[in-house]
Amino acid sequence: MLLLKSEPPAAVRSLAELLAIAEAIDQNMERRYTDLADHMAATARKKLAELFQNLAAEKRNHAEHVRRWSSDLIGAVPDSSNLRWNPSEAFDDEEARNAASSRLVSPYSVFSMAVRDEERFFAFWSYVAAHTDEPAVQAAAEHMAREGLQRTALRRRERRRAFHAEGRGSTGTPAPQRLASKAVEAERLLARFLPALARQQRKASTEIKRLAEEALEMAQDASSLAGAEGIMAVEAAPAEHSAALGEMVRLSEQAAEAYLEAADLAQDEATVRRLQALAGRAISRLSLLRQLPEEQ
Repeated sequence: MLLLKSEPPAAVRSLAELLAIAEAIDQNMERRYTDLADHMAATARKKLAELFQNLAAEKRNHAEHVRRWSSDLIGAVPDSSNLRWNPSEAFDDEEARNAASSRLVSPYSVFSMAVRDEERFFAFWSYVAAHTDEPAVQAAAEHMAREGLQRTALRRRERRRAFHAEGRGSTGTPAPQRLASKAVEAERLLARFLPALARQQRKASTEIKRLAEEALEMAQDASSLAGAEGIMAVEAAPAEHSAALGEMVRLSEQAAEAYLEAADLAQDEATVRRLQALAGRAISRLSLLRQLPEEQ
């Protein structure tokens, strides 16, 4: 998925492991923002340095929040010895490297980076929640994902203010309705062809059929967000048709990314929350599909 450089390589097995991961992510993002703040200060871009310093401070404060939460949940602060893999490998630093080397960075692009970072944070914890078999871990991961959505909303407002302050035009910017329509197209295709995948993936047949039904529900919801009155029923592909798992994964990626991009551009918080909820469901579906074998 484009949001993440790679998916979490293994299911999180305990709250101690989850909290160690959460602290490590915050510390890594704090270091990245601090490095960018230092670079901007060294190149006499004081305003940009202050913005990155503020983002670094927020991550530092959140790491402290995680430590207090950890003490409440498990009676101890996070311990890096509980890490079985490096969570920072899921996050791509290319955008930060580009920012450090570019003279075209502006407050708008700083907040755009921050929005995408929070979307990746949300996607990461959505994957963790979808993969675990431990109810306590799932609840904690969902809590972290919700926090990411809350910060995304804040970053979006800051980005919008920077957008207008910089006098940027909106020509060529895809409207939320257009992006929602893109998601509707993907959901309709998933609803049509997932039943064929269910016939091929016999061990996961019931779950895949549920995903097909859910795709139609999500198509209906996204359709209303796109300004359409509704969509016609989707007929499953004929029994002789097959469905490539890779194509189902691609369509799921398309839907998730369209929902999140539309949420970035939506103007009211109710619409943002609906789109983000759809994105969460799409990411959970993507996680399940990625666990299936190519052939069965």
